[in-house]
Amino acid sequence: MTPIQLLATLCEVEPSEILGQQLDELPDGPIYRQLIHLTALAHVGNAGSVFCFACSEPHPVPVEYAGQGRYRIYCPEAGYQDVDPNRLKRYIVDESWIIRAIGSPLGLREQPCDRDAVAVWIGRAQFGRYPCHLFFGQRLFDKARFLAACQLMTSRMGKAPGVLVTTTSTALIPGALPPRSAPLELESILRLEDGRVSLDDEPFHSLLSGRPAHPGDMIGYTFSPGFRTAVVGDESYNFSDKQALVVEALFEARRSGTGRLHQTELQGLADTNQKMGQLFRNHPAYGNLIKHDAGYYRLDL
Repeated sequence: MTPIQLLATLCEVEPSEILGQQLDELPDGPIYRQLIHLTALAHVGNAGSVFCFACSEPHPVPVEYAGQGRYRIYCPEAGYQDVDPNRLKRYIVDESWIIRAIGSPLGLREQPCDRDAVAVWIGRAQFGRYPCHLFFGQRLFDKARFLAACQLMTSRMGKAPGVLVTTTSTALIPGALPPRSAPLELESILRLEDGRVSLDDEPFHSLLSGRPAHPGDMIGYTFSPGFRTAVVGDESYNFSDKQALVVEALFEARRSGTGRLHQTELQGLADTNQKMGQLFRNHPAYGNLIKHDAGYYRLDL
């Protein structure tokens, strides 16, 4: 299991914490230590009890302070045992670290993080031509938490799309997110190499533009059934009947893999003698959404 996968797994339990004693006992102890070194896990105090491993069956035992910085436990079967103070430390997932790891590479200012919040707005980032609101949520398999996250997203997104980064497996999310939003699992965007964390923004681009990894999502843009209206990023467009026929043809060309069509093809499909520059004269989509080069046209999505 990678450090990011382990961190995501820990986020999905309540409380999202681990004891210093477990770092020595669990097979993944060295990976947890990496997360502590990265400050993804924060020290938040000491435990009042630890497990006694001197007996045939491990069992929790209260910790006593023995003076002069020493701690001990007492087990009726095994007697007194000294306890290394480091084994008493409690470490909990620092959600603000996750938010910084996502937002900082994108130039986003850190937002105040309420540890008890179901979901957090990370900020509004730009991926190519698409503005996008980013959110973080955990334990969204719980329907009440999921609905609270959806409410936050709806209140923030406006016309721009949204991506919910989550430690919950997308297979366990109990419903649909708000229109023009989609989830991304944390482990798909964060990488840990040579002790450094980096952000892979390709999954965001893919999700927004409907690239092959997400061909059916297309949250970065939406077209009405007749292509008379469109929202691309947070820009709205309206088209006349003939303009809509051109836009639909270009959209189908993109979806089929052709990518572009010649002006004469578009004139025939739209049943017009007008050149595209005339048909879309002064239209905000021309040169912005609709790109052209040497007589060929394509949608910039």
